[in-house]
Amino acid sequence: MITIAAIITTYNSGAFLEEALASVLAQTRQPDEITVIDDGSTDDTAARMQRRAGRVDYRWQENAGSSVARNNGMRATRSSWIAYLDADDLWLPDRLEQQENWLRDHPETEVVFGLVQNFAQQGCEAGFDPLQHHLDQWLPGYLPSAILIRRATLERMGGFTESLKSSEMVDLFIRLRESGVILATPEIPVARRRLHGANKRLQTARPLGADLRLLRNFIARKRARQTQS
Repeated sequence: MITIAAIITTYNSGAFLEEALASVLAQTRQPDEITVIDDGSTDDTAARMQRRAGRVDYRWQENAGSSVARNNGMRATRSSWIAYLDADDLWLPDRLEQQENWLRDHPETEVVFGLVQNFAQQGCEAGFDPLQHHLDQWLPGYLPSAILIRRATLERMGGFTESLKSSEMVDLFIRLRESGVILATPEIPVARRRLHGANKRLQTARPLGADLRLLRNFIARKRARQTQS
């Protein structure tokens, strides 16, 4: 039997969090657990979550980054599968139902993604180029808001790399592929990714330092495997 924990991570995203949470509560296949991990917000997030007491497990932590928040969300839940959602993104209503159906038909799969659509927050449209940012197109989405991953697999991988402050999803995807994990990206629309003023870093390439850390980690793992062989 599949059980699913929905884990929403947030940092000063109170304005978006309730909409994200509403997209979880509107699922045609309800998650078995809903946990919000607040990475040290200083806005009105805590006050907003007080109204959800009982239905949602809200947890505040000192600001430590999204990787730590996602790992703490994993530790706070018990379900056999984990579905993440960034607080400024949205799930489609049948996201969990569609992915669970896929897993039922493909039981060997340990990680399933889906299609994601970028959209610009109202009032921020001028900051994002429709072609460069693939606005309103459904494309394969290797994002936290699209992943459904077996708990045992994520634990075996050691979760998200907490030393990374960016590109942590890229890092996890690389490690999953290196380890031979069976993952799939069926043509199932699962999430909408919100582009807004606070994530305009998307307009530029990832910081060079983040890419260098990913490269160093990859080389270190490769050398370790060669030493063991």
